Amino acid sequence: MNSRRLEYGAWALGFLLAAMGGFQYSLGPAGSSTLAAAGGSPTPPARPIPESLQIWAPRIAERNPFRLGRRPANVRLGQPEQLELANPPRPVLLLLGTIGGPPWRAVIGGLPARTVPLIVRAGERHNGVTVLSVTRDSAVVEGFDTTWVLVLRRP
Repeated sequence: MNSRRLEYGAWALGFLLAAMGGFQYSLGPAGSSTLAAAGGSPTPPARPIPESLQIWAPRIAERNPFRLGRRPANVRLGQPEQLELANPPRPVLLLLGTIGGPPWRAVIGGLPARTVPLIVRAGERHNGVTVLSVTRDSAVVEGFDTTWVLVLRRP
C-alpha cells in the first residue's frame, strides 16, 4: 500500500470520527432528551439552586474586599511602632573540649539553632556567632554584641 493512500485514509477516518462525535454531542447526554416533543426547540434543564449557595451568597457579598462600604485601617502596616522586635536572648555557650594541636579546634555547645555541640575553628561563623581564636584550653567567641572567653573546666 502506498504511503500517500495510508495518509489520506487516516485523514478521512479522523474527519469521520469528528463528525460522528459532533453529532453525538448535539444530541446531548444519553437517556435525556433536550428537544421538546411539540416544537422541537431545545429546553434547558431545570436545576435547583443548592442550599449551600443560598447560605454562602450573603456571607461572600458582605466580605467582598471591593465593596463600597469598606474603609482603610487606622494603623498602616509596616509602621516602625509595630515592627520593633525584641532582642533575641543571648545563648549560653560552653567549651566542651579542644581537639588537635596548633591549629586548635574547639567543641562548643549551646550555639543558636543547634541542638548538638559543634566542632569549630578560628574564623568560622555559625548563626551570628564568630569564633575569633582557639587555644589549648580556651576559645574566644563573639556575637550578639558580646564577646565570650570560654575556658575548659578542670576536673
